[in-house]
Amino acid sequence: MIAEGKDTDAEGNKIEVEDSEDSEAELGVGKKIKKKTRAEIEKAARLMEDHYAILGLEETGIESTEFEVSKAYKNMALLFHPDKLAATKKITAKDKEIWLQIQEAYDTFMDPARKIKYDSALPFDDKIPKLSEITDATFFELYEPTFILNSRFSIIKPTPPLGDINTPIEEV
Repeated sequence: MIAEGKDTDAEGNKIEVEDSEDSEAELGVGKKIKKKTRAEIEKAARLMEDHYAILGLEETGIESTEFEVSKAYKNMALLFHPDKLAATKKITAKDKEIWLQIQEAYDTFMDPARKIKYDSALPFDDKIPKLSEITDATFFELYEPTFILNSRFSIIKPTPPLGDINTPIEEV
C-alpha cells in the first residue's frame, strides 16, 4: 500500500514523496532490495558516493545481479528522475547531482567490465590464514572465507564452492 508522506528538500521546502509501508521490494527467487526513503538515498549519495548504497543494494553488494540493479534503478527513477520531480517541485542542483549519481551507478553495473573495475576498487579483506593455524582437519574451514572473498574477481559466475576433503575434483 502506498501512502503519501511529507518530506523536505535541502532548502527546507516541503515536497510530496511516496513511501511504501513495505520496507523491501520483492525481486523474486527469495531476494529482496531495501526500499529507502528519499532522505536515506540523499544521505547515501552525499556521504558515501557508494554506487550500491545509492541504488539500495548494500545487502547484496557485489553479488547484485543485472536484474536486481535494473529493479533498483527503476525504483530510484520513480523518486529522482527530473521529469517526476518537475511535477512536484522545482529541481535543485542537488537533485540533479543525485540523479547523475544514480545514472552513473546504473551504467557502471550494467557494463560487466566497468562493474569488475568498480568492485575491484572497493575495500577488500586480503587476509589469509596463518600457516601455523592450518592442519589437514582445518584447511577447508580456514580457507573457505578467503576463497569466497576472492571469488568476486572470478569471470566465471557462480564460482564453485571450495568443498571439503571428500569433494570430487570435478565439482570444485
